[in-house]
Amino acid sequence: MCLIVVVNIFGLGVDMRTVTIRFGLSLLCIFFLFSSHVAAAEQTGDSQPLSDEQKMEQVREYFKSEFQEEDYFRTDRLLLTATKRNLPMRKAPAIATVITQEEIRYMGARNLRDVLAMVPGVGVARNEFGVFMYEVRGIRTQLSEKILLMIDGHSVNKSIITGSALYRIFDDIPVKNIKQIEIIRGPGSALYGANAFVAVINIITRNAVDISGIEVSGSYGDFETGNINIVGGKIFKNGFQISGSVDYFNTAGERFSIERDFLTEFPPLAPFNFSAAPGYAYTEIEKTDIFLKASYKDLAFKGHYMSNQRDAFYIGFNHVLTDDSTDPITNYWAELSYSPKLSDRLQATFKTYIDFYEQDTSAEIFPEGYTDFGLGLTYPNGVIVEPKVKNQTIGAELQLDYDPSPANHLVV
Repeated sequence: MCLIVVVNIFGLGVDMRTVTIRFGLSLLCIFFLFSSHVAAAEQTGDSQPLSDEQKMEQVREYFKSEFQEEDYFRTDRLLLTATKRNLPMRKAPAIATVITQEEIRYMGARNLRDVLAMVPGVGVARNEFGVFMYEVRGIRTQLSEKILLMIDGHSVNKSIITGSALYRIFDDIPVKNIKQIEIIRGPGSALYGANAFVAVINIITRNAVDISGIEVSGSYGDFETGNINIVGGKIFKNGFQISGSVDYFNTAGERFSIERDFLTEFPPLAPFNFSAAPGYAYTEIEKTDIFLKASYKDLAFKGHYMSNQRDAFYIGFNHVLTDDSTDPITNYWAELSYSPKLSDRLQATFKTYIDFYEQDTSAEIFPEGYTDFGLGLTYPNGVIVEPKVKNQTIGAELQLDYDPSPANHLVV
């Protein structure tokens, strides 16, 4: 009878009410068949009832050929970012995605941007200035300053003048030294303060035990793109551990053809001003990334240095092609922490840190020979502006972790 009902559901000329009733009857039939199968499986030779564990084992055996929730969502993985302590994802009070080193390798990701493009609920788009913008839950800003980015729990948004770590700085951080990436979708300011408005991303780097040696890799491809990466780690007999990575990346970038710019498009200026159009968008980049981590007993050090050199700008300021701009960015941070265990239930963590950011920009906003007819001035060397930025943050943090009971954890 169950088979007949299922077949009739998909017949022609049946209204939605009939379809709903027949679908419900089909589910009941399937439920009774499944219950009968489990009840029969529970019967043993002496007709003794099975224990709960034996029943669950038989259910697992029944579904052993089917994919389970864990196979898709991996809710058994440990998540640190949601509560500042390791918990299985199923117990964490957050909507999260945890991506492991193995998955990063299988997806062929080259940097953090490639990984985020694969995360559900996260969108990546590029604007007219060649800058990548990141969208979480439908919220997107040009600077992506509403997303907090951390490396091993250290916020890298602090000293950046825009408040954004993903705006042309850390979104292309290399992945060779990454052990796990945790993405929390939703507000996280209660734990992490500013910038954690729509998401918190925590990059967890590899420890010495995860490396135990030296790994060297390199690549070369189109547009004169070259990359070399070194990852190393070692554990000494006295317990001292050290690990780190060095990554160098350089590319001439793909040259997108631009036939017209603002000066060629705007009629009053076109006959009188020189323009670099037709020309190409500038996508060159040279980047150096160095990371170091060391620990001995309760003492730990983490440090990260990054320099980012761009020659010229994507399509130039004011939508005018130019060829005489530079935009070097230097960013580094260092953190020293001490984490003694005061008792079986109480642990303290004291951190002191420094964050530094410098942007030494020289931007040509109009090309050589540009004439400002309003002021009556001609600029034979072009119009150049230098919006330089330097910012430094020094701070400290004390965190106490207390377990009043096996089922409760307090963070102060």
